[in-house]
Amino acid sequence: MRREDCGAILTWEEYPVGGVSLNVTHITRAQNRTKKIYLILSIRLSVIRASKYIVATGFLATMAFGQSRPSNVDATAGAGSDGSLRETPRLDCAPEPVAFVNGDVRLAGGLVKPVGHGPFPAVIFVHGAGPATGNEPAFVVHANAFLSRGFAVLMYDKRGSGGSIGNLDTSDYNDLANDVGAGVKFLRARQDIVPTKIGVLGRSEGGWVGTIAARRDPSIAFVIMSSGAADSPYDETLYWTRGALRAHGASESVIEQAVAAKTRIWDYYRSVANGKDGEAATSHATRDAIIKSLREFQRYRPEIPSGVMDPSTEDVREFRAFAQMIYYDPAPDFKALRVPLLELLGMNDEVVDPKTTIAALERLCSTGHDVTIRTFAGVGHSLVVMDGTKMVGYPSGYLEFATQWASEHVK
Repeated sequence: MRREDCGAILTWEEYPVGGVSLNVTHITRAQNRTKKIYLILSIRLSVIRASKYIVATGFLATMAFGQSRPSNVDATAGAGSDGSLRETPRLDCAPEPVAFVNGDVRLAGGLVKPVGHGPFPAVIFVHGAGPATGNEPAFVVHANAFLSRGFAVLMYDKRGSGGSIGNLDTSDYNDLANDVGAGVKFLRARQDIVPTKIGVLGRSEGGWVGTIAARRDPSIAFVIMSSGAADSPYDETLYWTRGALRAHGASESVIEQAVAAKTRIWDYYRSVANGKDGEAATSHATRDAIIKSLREFQRYRPEIPSGVMDPSTEDVREFRAFAQMIYYDPAPDFKALRVPLLELLGMNDEVVDPKTTIAALERLCSTGHDVTIRTFAGVGHSLVVMDGTKMVGYPSGYLEFATQWASEHVK
């Protein structure tokens, strides 16, 4: 959904997060004010630490207000299992509380099974960026659709969220993929799950995480990417940034200057992560110079941040995790993937560039990989259909196609 399509009033407000004052876009609607803020902001950006994730707003990202801590709540929060909008989605079957471990990280969530005795095929839901719990409304909607096809669904709290322990700020895609792998191992050990019929569905960033997990474990039955990218986080974040700045009315020359300033932050973080910043990291000279260069782009916050993490006070593991994610190249993992892959993508996606992702997946398909691409006109990253200012729900056929495709790949 583009900014001009929101039918919303945009204002700037200050939010202190992690000791840093964060400017965020606050979207207000005249009708149903609280709900609309919650849903629309959830597709805009994500902040775990203001000085970290705001650097990559747009892709490392979803955020909802109206609560004390940002969380990854999808914009489809009110969608029913048929894709239509309803007030509060509920699981069609009661979930069984479960927990599994990845090393010293205990992950908690729920396993919901269809009516019957099983054993059942299963799908694991993989979160987008930011803190998230397994029972977020969009996952409930997807779970009901898979339940109707006879799938069991594992919905767990992301590390550091809900009932799961662990530090998300110091975790990278490899850590998150290992969490998925632990979930697969947990399901395979159960008598009510068919061990050879376990697939993965990843929303947004979860597409990369699910792909990494399946590349490591080719016995995973399938991977579904819902608004996932085949390009790198680096490229997709810049795609989002340029689009957002154009919506602000910035000229192309200003956009490129702002993008250059943003990427200097990433280069600095990588330098700190690799231990190459030496005396500059200690003296703050490099960091201070970057912060100074950002001041001329204050009107473009949060797309261009004002804060930069301080290596003298922040855990170096946070720099390493960020650098691993933003500079992650997914091409080798896609090339090595040996399981069927489905991409579900809105053609108006403001976060994932549809052209480059489709082109990359078509190249992958041309080399013999089992790749299916289904696009949906008129919807963005959230895959939500809008009727003016009214949120209608998922596009017709979205949930049906995803679950039918998954069913065909566990026969």
